[in-house]
Amino acid sequence: MLTIAIKNSLREKRSASIELNEIEEMKVFRPSEEEFKDPINYIEMLYNQGMQEYGCVKIIPPASYKPPSALNKHSAQKLPTRYQTLQQLSQSKPFETNLEGMTCQEIIDKDLGKHEYKELTERQQYDELEKKFWYLVDHSQSEKTVVEYAADLPANEFGTQAIGEEVKADFDHPWNLNKMYLNHNSLLQFC
Repeated sequence: MLTIAIKNSLREKRSASIELNEIEEMKVFRPSEEEFKDPINYIEMLYNQGMQEYGCVKIIPPASYKPPSALNKHSAQKLPTRYQTLQQLSQSKPFETNLEGMTCQEIIDKDLGKHEYKELTERQQYDELEKKFWYLVDHSQSEKTVVEYAADLPANEFGTQAIGEEVKADFDHPWNLNKMYLNHNSLLQFC
């Protein structure tokens, strides 16, 4: 524990305040309708262009792609949530789980800090929130901040089984990472 505390202390001393607009954005790609039909070919094309040097890229689907929500916002089903203490993220500490959970409507009804940023534009809100987030992650001695979230939920339990055909069709979309191993030319089919 002492070693972790010393490392965190040193990191906090060295951390510099960087404006978000000084950080280079990741490469963004927008495939055409035709390119979007085959993710393996599209990813291979990016690889052939040397994009693997960036580590990660953002691929934005064509404007026509409108995935339906896999969650029924009016369901009484409770989603398990997790509590993430921001100051502990850099220390690799596990998250606490709220097994009682919340319904989608209960999550929607929460304020989620919107009142703090309502006077700012959407972009300013995002930038201010991200600055605050990284400050809290980098400064373990700052006031304890806990975020409750519902993510990483198994789709077979909390998603498509109780939803209409449009979601089920989207579940089989070639870009669904859970189904990507089914695409032709995917090495994942051999795993």
